[in-house]
Amino acid sequence: MNLKNTLLTIFCVCAFALFGQSVLAANAADVSEGQLVAVAAKVDVNNADIDTLMSLPGIGSKTAEAIDSYRKENGRFQSVDDLLKVKGIGPKKLEKIKPLVIVS
Repeated sequence: MNLKNTLLTIFCVCAFALFGQSVLAANAADVSEGQLVAVAAKVDVNNADIDTLMSLPGIGSKTAEAIDSYRKENGRFQSVDDLLKVKGIGPKKLEKIKPLVIVS
């Protein structure tokens, strides 16, 4: 395995560990020199378990549990902005996670 493929493999493993979701990487033969392509799945806050929610930046166990409790008491989130209704999520935290989450 050459250095390019080794680095691509290491990157993919790290991305999977960080996001807790599937990571799709382009075939090394399809990537031009010095270019790396990876796509990580977004977290669906209506279906994610507590561990997956905790993979989001700034979301610890208490906030993940608060999201889960909110869903159980109020039903599904209608938009990502509805996360502001959860105790422990303010505008700054929402802006951090907004690109990483979706609602279904």
